Amino acid sequence: MRKISTSLNIKGFTLIELIISMFILGVVLSFVVSVITFSTNFLKNEESQISNQSNVRIVYVQFEKDVRKFGIPSTTVFGASDSCYVLGTSPSTVTYCYNSTSKEVSRGGTVIAKDILSFDVVKAANAYSVDLDIVSEMDDWNQNNVIDIRLYLRK
Repeated sequence: MRKISTSLNIKGFTLIELIISMFILGVVLSFVVSVITFSTNFLKNEESQISNQSNVRIVYVQFEKDVRKFGIPSTTVFGASDSCYVLGTSPSTVTYCYNSTSKEVSRGGTVIAKDILSFDVVKAANAYSVDLDIVSEMDDWNQNNVIDIRLYLRK
């Protein structure tokens, strides 16, 4: 017959070791969660900034192309919530309108950019340049994207 061993020679973890390992695991997991949360918020903020920069850039590039093609705005019309700028002479014209209520800029009746806080065009005194000022809405970083530039034309 075999004799049953009564010695406590059992291998395993103690309660203290388990508590310490659970604490370390909790600290590591909380760090991972905070990094993921920070990255998600940062990405969301960057997306809003990129969207605003893109809107301002679209208006600027299209307006510059049209000014070089049609010339300096010949007519400026201000309405209750709209300000429109007509480039060129009839029959070949293009109209830019800014609606301050919806904060949209349209070209020829088609909306080309949203979330624009201001869109101003001022003819310079020399008649060969135009000042363009475009300001976007504030992004999630509370910053506006601004283009304030003078476009020169050849004589």
